[in-house]
Amino acid sequence: MLPLAALLVVGVALTLVNRNRMPITPIDTVRGTEIQPLAPIGSIDRSPEFSWQSPARFERYRIKVFRSGTLVWQAETTDTRIVPPKDVLGGTVEFRWMVEGIDREGNVRMTSPPQAFMWTPKEY
Repeated sequence: MLPLAALLVVGVALTLVNRNRMPITPIDTVRGTEIQPLAPIGSIDRSPEFSWQSPARFERYRIKVFRSGTLVWQAETTDTRIVPPKDVLGGTVEFRWMVEGIDREGNVRMTSPPQAFMWTPKEY
């Protein structure tokens, strides 16, 4: 009985030692309590690429782009960036965009604050 107990103690000790030697991987989240829009912001002159940070991982993200309060484009992605199709955004006008974090069941769990940008296209 004693050799079995000693073997158990050694096994637990080795597990603890090995766990302490495992490389630490950074957590793929950011601080905060809401999704943070990163780009586009302000005045831009090239094709927009939407990007954001999220304090939690979601099954997918839904981006919504508005012009004068009217939804002009929305899409879903599993990434934290997306490029709209060429024909979606036109004219030199102000747009507002936001991102929703969606869980596996399809529920919106987090929403970014709206972010404005003005696109003056040189070439798209």
